[in-house]
Amino acid sequence: MLEAKGLQGGSQSLDVKVVDSTLREGEQAPGVAFTVEEALKIVEFDLDVGIDLIEVFTPYSEYELELVNALRREGLSSKLVVWSRLRREDFELALKTEASWIAVSFGISDIHLKYKFNGLRREEALMKVFEAIDYLHSHGVKVSMHLEDSTRADLNYMVEFLKNVNAEKFRDCDTLSVLLPPLAFERMRFLVKATDKPIETHYHNDLGMAVGNTISAVLAGASWISATWNGLGERAGNAPMEEVLLTLKTRLNVDRFNVKPLRTICRFIAEVSGSPISRNKPVAGLDIFTVESGIHQDGLLKDRRVYEPYPPEILGESWRIVIGDSSGRSGLVHVLNHEMGYDVPEDPDKLTELLMYARAMARMRKRYLSLEDLEELVEKFSLKKKI
Repeated sequence: MLEAKGLQGGSQSLDVKVVDSTLREGEQAPGVAFTVEEALKIVEFDLDVGIDLIEVFTPYSEYELELVNALRREGLSSKLVVWSRLRREDFELALKTEASWIAVSFGISDIHLKYKFNGLRREEALMKVFEAIDYLHSHGVKVSMHLEDSTRADLNYMVEFLKNVNAEKFRDCDTLSVLLPPLAFERMRFLVKATDKPIETHYHNDLGMAVGNTISAVLAGASWISATWNGLGERAGNAPMEEVLLTLKTRLNVDRFNVKPLRTICRFIAEVSGSPISRNKPVAGLDIFTVESGIHQDGLLKDRRVYEPYPPEILGESWRIVIGDSSGRSGLVHVLNHEMGYDVPEDPDKLTELLMYARAMARMRKRYLSLEDLEELVEKFSLKKKI
């Protein structure tokens, strides 16, 4: 077994809170439809990890009504943020859930105002939001103002919302993935100077930068993050929860979240959503701690710090050396001798012959070698068990 020898991470510790949007945004992914039992299991996982708020839809359907009622019976109303459109009928349904938070989603970019809201003027939009939040506050709930498509909105117009709208927190929505990490940092640094209210990130992943944008915004002062398990969401999805949490822990020294069960959660989400996880997906992929390359095998066996981004043990895993087309002598000796208990040739030429045969097997079979393959290799070369 390889042993951990330390971790180099960031030195900065941040106070950041997290909203799980899987049961709202994740449900919008094509073909995803959780059962109530599956949704309750996701909430159970969230609580185990230490997620601060759980976002759900206003109960538009029987499923959503059954879910929020079940969560209320579990005493979790204070953990819920119920997403709604800026419509009075939505508010009435949301208020019946008895959730502590209601989210009001409203697009503020000029494109949304012109085409989605039929030419609504900026000042008219602000008035609608003022009235909505006053109404919700009169019913004793906290409001999370979701500024849809805000990264395409006029920045000064967004500042008007931050300064004048009396919400408890604001969600900055990169609805169409227009941000880049440097822009996300500079933009958020500008926004946090405009308000003392918390700003939450909700960034989409169309160009694969949702995590980078999210972490950049947090470094600039965003104090809440919205993410979804396995990145489920519209189109290419959102910032994957598991990647955000692991980055917070390993690079920013945020230790308040329990990351040990992340891989278990991701496998569950993949199963119930019907969305398989790629073998090399960060945090969750089957083979992210599997090492075939000879150069990397040799480095890890000498000292894990040579090629270790973070200790797999924090996710309940360990490194695994496998023999494939790109493996080298160090990896082969480790597997055959130290793991399987066979003597290997001391003659360099014979060891090279053994390695070349193993690599040819792997190339022909288009995979790394299984235990059965390795036993076949042992038999072919008449290797003996160590005494």
